[in-house]
Amino acid sequence: MDLEKRRRWAKIATVGMALAALITLIAGFTQSWNLPRILMVVCFSASSVLYYFQYRNLLKEED
Repeated sequence: MDLEKRRRWAKIATVGMALAALITLIAGFTQSWNLPRILMVVCFSASSVLYYFQYRNLLKEED
């Protein structure tokens, strides 16, 4: 896969995981917190951060 496609998919994954974490946070505050919901927030947030760092590294590869 070329660099531009990898960069685009990393950006899409970052936004998608961030939205999933946000929706899970909102659901936790409006309904109730339980262990699976807390784990989902942690995992979605961690995935979003990792995809963001991957995207940043792909931007640096071009230079």
